[in-house]
Amino acid sequence: MKPNSKIIKSFILIFLLLLFSYSKVFSQEIVNFNSPWEVQTHLKHLNYNKMFSDLEIFLKNNYSDSSLNLETRLYMTDDLANLYATKLINFKKADEFNKQAQDLYSSLIGSDLKTLPFSNYFNENRLTPDLFYSSPDALKKDKKNEDANTSSSWSDPLFISLESRTLAERKDLVTELPQEMIEFVRREDLLATGDRIQRRKSLLQKNLGVQSIAAKNISLKNTNLLKNLETEDQANTLSEKKKNYLLAKYHWSSVSPGSHPDQYLPVIQFGEKAISQLEETNMEGLVLLCQLHRWVGMSNLKTGQTEPGIAHLNKFDQAIEKLDQMALQEHQDQKTFINDTETKIKAELREDQLSDQKWLDFWKGTKNFGSKLLEGIGQAAIIGAMGVVAYADGMNAAYGNQTFSTQDWQNFTDLSMKASSSITESSAEVRQDIENTYQSDVASLQTKYFEAERNIEDSFFLQRNSLSPQQLKYARFMGPNEQLDFFVAKGDGLFESGGASDAKGLYMNALGLIEKQRATIDSDTKRIVFSGHRNSIYVKLIRIFSQENDAKQAFHLIERSKGRVFADLLESKDLQLARNEESDFYQSYLLKNSEMNEILSHGSISLDQIKYLEENRGIQVSSKFRTTPLIEFNNLDQAKPITLEETENILARPTIDSNFVQYFVSPEKTIIILAGGTPEIREVPVGKEELIKKISRFRELISKGSEDQSDLLSLSQDLYETLIKPIAFGISKKRIIISPHGPLHYLPFQLLHDGEKYLLEDYTLNYIPSATVLRYLADKPPIGPLEPEGESEFIGSVADDSSYLPGWGTEGSYEHSDSKPPKSILLLGNPELDSDALNLPYSEVEIDNAALFFPDALKLLHDEASETNVKEKASSYEVLHFATHATFDNDDPFNSSLLLASDGINDGKLTVEEIYQLKLKPSLVVLSACETGLGKYSAGDEIIGFYRAFMYAGAQSIIATLWPIADEASSFLINEFYQSFKKNSLGESLRMAQLKTKEQYPNPVNWAGFVLVGRN
Repeated sequence: MKPNSKIIKSFILIFLLLLFSYSKVFSQEIVNFNSPWEVQTHLKHLNYNKMFSDLEIFLKNNYSDSSLNLETRLYMTDDLANLYATKLINFKKADEFNKQAQDLYSSLIGSDLKTLPFSNYFNENRLTPDLFYSSPDALKKDKKNEDANTSSSWSDPLFISLESRTLAERKDLVTELPQEMIEFVRREDLLATGDRIQRRKSLLQKNLGVQSIAAKNISLKNTNLLKNLETEDQANTLSEKKKNYLLAKYHWSSVSPGSHPDQYLPVIQFGEKAISQLEETNMEGLVLLCQLHRWVGMSNLKTGQTEPGIAHLNKFDQAIEKLDQMALQEHQDQKTFINDTETKIKAELREDQLSDQKWLDFWKGTKNFGSKLLEGIGQAAIIGAMGVVAYADGMNAAYGNQTFSTQDWQNFTDLSMKASSSITESSAEVRQDIENTYQSDVASLQTKYFEAERNIEDSFFLQRNSLSPQQLKYARFMGPNEQLDFFVAKGDGLFESGGASDAKGLYMNALGLIEKQRATIDSDTKRIVFSGHRNSIYVKLIRIFSQENDAKQAFHLIERSKGRVFADLLESKDLQLARNEESDFYQSYLLKNSEMNEILSHGSISLDQIKYLEENRGIQVSSKFRTTPLIEFNNLDQAKPITLEETENILARPTIDSNFVQYFVSPEKTIIILAGGTPEIREVPVGKEELIKKISRFRELISKGSEDQSDLLSLSQDLYETLIKPIAFGISKKRIIISPHGPLHYLPFQLLHDGEKYLLEDYTLNYIPSATVLRYLADKPPIGPLEPEGESEFIGSVADDSSYLPGWGTEGSYEHSDSKPPKSILLLGNPELDSDALNLPYSEVEIDNAALFFPDALKLLHDEASETNVKEKASSYEVLHFATHATFDNDDPFNSSLLLASDGINDGKLTVEEIYQLKLKPSLVVLSACETGLGKYSAGDEIIGFYRAFMYAGAQSIIATLWPIADEASSFLINEFYQSFKKNSLGESLRMAQLKTKEQYPNPVNWAGFVLVGRN
């Protein structure tokens, strides 16, 4: 029997059934519930044990039953929508049931709930059930005329009776609380359901490709109605611990992230009272204590009381540990079963592999035997033929007839030998083909079973992790948003009290949670909150690792931070990519990725969820999706940030041979990491705001173009002291790759001065968005020189990156991997625009000169320099040269554009979003336009500029400008660049051109604004 997915899923089903058999509740039929408390117990059991398939069956079988009242059907439909949105992840089904819940909610929200039947569906979302005690005697009275052995569904007469009664008619629900408060909480339950529906609607619209709408923000308010509960009236016989717990719970429910600290004080007051009255002797008490310690601890932190806050949160952890100990044996039993099941499946897999191997051996032997048999028959036939001829010749001799001459016999023998030899050779070839086929089949078989065994191990590893008490630790008590708030608040408390090392683990947990959640954030407001949390956490963690002189961890986190915001922005756009199959994959990827992130954001993953995703959705639960050859596409989700060690290996390659400088700007400090030798990490006491002021002033002095450059030189030296000098001692190469951060993206590092000369005079510089992009660049050969003398060290030296780039290998190669110098160029200059002020006469000279350096050059001027021509022709040329204007949209970076001529097809604005749709040869793009390198930086940091779009489209190097450059000076520099490019590398050619331009046009505004982004 083959070890296919059905077998594995059968084992998983058996495992699930054994798990379910632990529960007494599971043995009951769903149809036999006799009270809302039994329903509540059953729901808690299904949710706690993550038996979501049974929950799905239960809900789907009953949510539309007409014998249930509208309120019950609403809560059940809401649970179904939530089940598909957060548990059995299927956003389309979630949307279907969410719309039904919306209709039910709309029909109820305007009604007077006092006159409506009260719902018996006591789920975990409703607060109302907490206000009542069950009265079995009352239920017995109602049921005394019913046959106890009848009833097999929700249409049981008792339930029909209960479902048709108003709250005032429910004698079985006992409470000492005033009716007014009960009706208020009932109304709040309904409003909270509407809030969930709206938030879910926003989430689903975003992930299903529909415009999101703002969600309502409804929360339980602490009104005068609670005074009835807060009173010390002795007539109120509700137990003190129950009353204090409920009060703490209601006050905690009434606060939100933006609440005033005073609103947390009642939580502390009543929570501490309840804690003093509860015991840890049973699971119920521990559960209540867990909640109370968390509420009180968080409230203390929110009010600035760090020490008691941390103390309560530590007790929260301790209570969870005690709770986990009670369930530990059950988890160990489940793990043992999983291990045994995995062993059996792998043993069966190995048996099947051995069986297949034996079959291959048998089939090979059979074919070899057949080949040898045929060879033997052929040889025997030849021998037999020779014998017959010899006999016939002898008979002819006996009777005096003509016989074979000596030559005839020689010819006949030669012919027979040739035939025999031919048969032998042919048989040998057949047997060699058999052997080759056998070896190929064996290799395929080994690969097949290796992959199967690895998939089994991955699956069961995930299952074992899903059952770990540690994984369930916080998800049992908090949703993702609450977990995030918990990790950040406790981490901040420890950090502020000197426990930075202890805070690291909490910050890392928060960071992991944020990055899992980002694709399922259901409103712009929440996205901002999550982004703000994330950025502050990155800053704190990087600062901690910097202070510990841990360059590896700091480097890793900087890479994570630089890749994350760009991924968020891409996910927020409905991009159309160059290749239709990629666009389709991209859309499917985002939906499935959103669903996967949603399921991963809820703590542990149950086998039920894995089974549902794999069987019904075709989604394989794994740590990452497959990658594509495009670095930016991989960055959408699970592109693993490059490590410092991997970066060092790439930098050491002969075609790279550079130092790398990584920057990270925090509010108070700037972190600098040097790689390309002995890694160094330095922390400079200059923060973001101070750098913004200095760089803004620096650019202002450059733009003035003043003859007196003393102020500019002074500031240039100041910035050199801050950004280069701390690591200058470790720079050992002539090429430096710089990865800026925040405001440093706007700084021309080549213009920094050490007191004797500019950085450009000693080093060739190029820029990359992050070190992770080195993986993409290292797979590409350097561009140029155009006319190499002999065999340059760079020409034809495309190295195999498989040892450098895990997960890329051959899949990471573009279809164009030719390492020859570029021969073709498409040049666009001085397009026909709306205003004479936008005329660029020198750009025509610029492209005329540039065209001379390429045997295949197409020049497009005026109305021919159109957006339409770029889209139609760009993919045919190795170098693209734009000598035109550009605009940048700070509010929507994807709307930034190169200004080209318009026609009846396109408007002339080639936007960043449209560049993503181009399919380019992986070579060079020159943007000798205004400010094409600029982009918008945010707190999380990622400039979105033309170069990111062109790199995605296929370009490996981009030359861009950081500020408007005079038409004449720009033309001169570009001509010098191509002249130098004939014999030099790309980066060195730009450096030489800038130095030549400096001699002709000394003011830095004319020569320092060009930057090389990407491959040097």
